[in-house]
Amino acid sequence: MTATIEHVFYQPGQHWPWSYAEKSANGDWVDQCGKSLDDLATRYPGMAIVTEAECREQIEALTREAPVLIDAETYDDALNILPPMGWVHNFDSASFRMSERLNGNITRIYVRLGQHYFRFAGHFATSHADAVATVRAAAPALLARAAS
Repeated sequence: MTATIEHVFYQPGQHWPWSYAEKSANGDWVDQCGKSLDDLATRYPGMAIVTEAECREQIEALTREAPVLIDAETYDDALNILPPMGWVHNFDSASFRMSERLNGNITRIYVRLGQHYFRFAGHFATSHADAVATVRAAAPALLARAAS
């Protein structure tokens, strides 16, 4: 039977946990090499012990990306790299999600609105409607910036 990992050593701003945290025989939190939080914090500023869920939330927040304008070739290349997840293709819009994740539950999401193409990083289960809404909110500023 495998033990459940509940706590990790995590340095805020990193895209991965440092290591799992476990209680030593004397009750101190240590990593797999026996290093304590104090030992790690002197070398890695901000090192903390957090729950695995808190660590995942922080990492996923770092991994998310706002929509950016891309060209049709970039969109088509992404569509043809791997089988897309949740591909929806309508007359005025289309979207799909990459089947590989960037980190945790975050993946790249591609959206076409009319003749314009966009990409952002969001939750792998984002629906077509939510992906289109996210891009529609950002599109005016992105298109204006591209036109100038």
